[in-house]
Amino acid sequence: MIDVKGTRTNSAPAPDAGDPLGLQQTEPDSGKRYSAWFVGLIAVGLYIRSFLWPEPEPELEPAATPNSGGDGESGGSIRKASFDLGPGEDDVAPDTDLIDEDTAPDEAAPFPTVLGPFDSLFFTAAQTFYVTSGIQADSANTLLPPFRAPDATGIGSNGNGYVPGTPPSGGGSGGSSSGGGATETAEPEDNGEETDAPSEDAQRNRPPRNTGPVYLADVGSGAAVGFALSFFLSQTTDPEGAEMTVRINAVSSGEMSPRGDDMRYIADTDYLGEVRIDYTVSDGSLEISQTAFLNVVENILIGSDEDDLLVGTHGRDMIDGLAGDDNLAGLAGRDRIFGRDGDDNISGGDGDDILFGGNGNDLIVGGAGNDWISGGAGDDRIFGGDGDDEIYGDAGDDMADGGAGNDVIHMGEGDDTALGGDGDDLLSGGSGADLIRGDDGQDIIHAGEGDDIAIGGDGDDEIYGDAGDDMADGGAGNDVIHMGEGDDTAIGGLADDVILGEAGKDQLLGGEGDDMLSGGADADLLHGDAGDDVLHGGTGDDTAFGGDGEDILFGEAGNDHLDGGHGDDVISGDDGDDLLEGGAGNDVLSGGAGSDSVSGGAGDDLVIADDDCVSDVFDGGEGHDQLDYSAATSAVIFDLTQGIVHGESTGEDQFENFEHFVGSREGDTFYVGAGSGTLTGNGGENRYDFVQGDTVDVLHSIYRITDFSSDDDIWIGEGSSRYHIRKAQKSLEDRIEDGFEEYAEGTGADEPRLSFHFDWTEDYRRTTIEVDFDRDTVVDLELMLEGEHLFVVEHA
Repeated sequence: MIDVKGTRTNSAPAPDAGDPLGLQQTEPDSGKRYSAWFVGLIAVGLYIRSFLWPEPEPELEPAATPNSGGDGESGGSIRKASFDLGPGEDDVAPDTDLIDEDTAPDEAAPFPTVLGPFDSLFFTAAQTFYVTSGIQADSANTLLPPFRAPDATGIGSNGNGYVPGTPPSGGGSGGSSSGGGATETAEPEDNGEETDAPSEDAQRNRPPRNTGPVYLADVGSGAAVGFALSFFLSQTTDPEGAEMTVRINAVSSGEMSPRGDDMRYIADTDYLGEVRIDYTVSDGSLEISQTAFLNVVENILIGSDEDDLLVGTHGRDMIDGLAGDDNLAGLAGRDRIFGRDGDDNISGGDGDDILFGGNGNDLIVGGAGNDWISGGAGDDRIFGGDGDDEIYGDAGDDMADGGAGNDVIHMGEGDDTALGGDGDDLLSGGSGADLIRGDDGQDIIHAGEGDDIAIGGDGDDEIYGDAGDDMADGGAGNDVIHMGEGDDTAIGGLADDVILGEAGKDQLLGGEGDDMLSGGADADLLHGDAGDDVLHGGTGDDTAFGGDGEDILFGEAGNDHLDGGHGDDVISGDDGDDLLEGGAGNDVLSGGAGSDSVSGGAGDDLVIADDDCVSDVFDGGEGHDQLDYSAATSAVIFDLTQGIVHGESTGEDQFENFEHFVGSREGDTFYVGAGSGTLTGNGGENRYDFVQGDTVDVLHSIYRITDFSSDDDIWIGEGSSRYHIRKAQKSLEDRIEDGFEEYAEGTGADEPRLSFHFDWTEDYRRTTIEVDFDRDTVVDLELMLEGEHLFVVEHA
């Protein structure tokens, strides 16, 4: 709360001789800072002059209470001044009754108009101020002095019944103070007689009266203006003509404080609209509440068709450059700036600004704050600066840099460049061949139509190539890239990325990290690079390289070429005539439907044959490789002597370099010659036919059957020298003595010699059949069967 009563004492800073209202601003430790708007300062100077050089005022006889002060001075009087309140208001006629004819001026003092905005300066005033108005009640309606300033003031707190700043009253009772303080009321004399009638002073002391609220002039945003005390008393009168004091209680926006004999109001730099000022008017004994209103308005600067230089304020400005190559600066505050026609330079400064470039090749700088910027037509350069900015490049080949903050940038037509800068940005290129870079942060980029380049930068970005032959680079971070239609190129960069090619002949590179790539429609090129990647070729004849890491590759529809690269990969050709290469590592390969060529490469690979009635070619490559026909729905025949597998549902396939063969579940036939390997019947009634062994003295054939059962048969030899071996039903303990038995009875000299071994350990049980085809006492075939088996041997 601020009390205005009396003149100020030396306990407050004395007003600057050149700036009694304190409208000039100061910078801490750096001297004074002056307003940039000279027209406004000239007007303020006129206003100040009315206080510093008032015209002489006549001494008037008091109307009601004479001044009996010891110094012999009488209370001051002021003439009424003419004041134009605006359209529809009549000028206030001078109070000729109060003017001494000898000293009356020729004409009424005009109301000084305060032009232009001023720099605002907020400061903390003392807690309570009292300043006397020096205005008699019958002249308090005067809207503007000149009046003579009070002689003495004081500043202090209002406590213990003492009112600081109230000048001492003159000698004698009932006199008014020479300095314009509150009028004292004489105490009635006690004559010893009881009476109910109040004293004469008490009978005439009535509170001041208001005729309505006070409406002050409009104030520019952020401006500092001075108001005479007479403004606040313009709608208040005192019936007894006593001096009145003003105490400011509250201001709804901005700050108001005493400055010399008057009041200085500093408008808030961000607020626009009505301001309410609540204050109290007192005659020294009684007081009433009063209200004043003013409007804080936008500072408006309008240019011309020439090349203008327009500089705003620290408040809220509206600057319109009109035509011409203009230089427009809003400084601080929430500004609106319109460049319109011409190649304009626009600076919003601090604050949340709205900036329009208009037609022409404009340079627009938003500065600090959350700015809204539109470049308009022309090749514009736009810098958002700090803050969360929203930028529209519109038509033309524009460049926009969002700067720090979470920015939104839409570039529109033309070949544009958009830079998101720091923060989580949303960038859109629009039509044209655009360059868009998200930089730091988790950015979302829409390249739009045209052949665009989109770079996500650091952070987990999301990039949409949209239409056109686009190039996208996710950069560092876990990125998601949607390339859209067109022949696109996408690079995931570092970390774990997702890249979707969609329509067009796309080239997708995952880079480092565990990436997921999908080529979409058409013939695409996919490269997982480092990391454990998942690659989908999509429709079309695609080429996919897994690269380093344990990758998963799907050719999907089309005649695809899939290469797992280094690592233990899983590769599926799916539909189409595919070429699958496992590369180094223990790979799992499945050609899928179609006539496929599958090569396991180095490592222990698993090749799965499909039930597609189409001939495939399988090459296990280096390592211990397995050819698996578990998916077949009909029985198959393995001819290991010819390298052929054929079945009704699988077609006739060719194979080489496999060491393990797995049949279907329908009962298969294995024709086995020289060599070595592992056989798995995989259920059903399987037949194992060993037609030839290795008769070289230093090497013999070794085969292992992993799941021999009572439904299976073993045939050894060929022609008339053949044995049929099947599993017996009696227990092994009843038929085996000493762990070895030789079956040679009843055989001729040209028939194979068979021997059986039974190996039992804690870890496994195995039955071994040794075959000497040429009866030279050297084993030509060693057949190992997992488990305990008792055989019945029959001569074919």
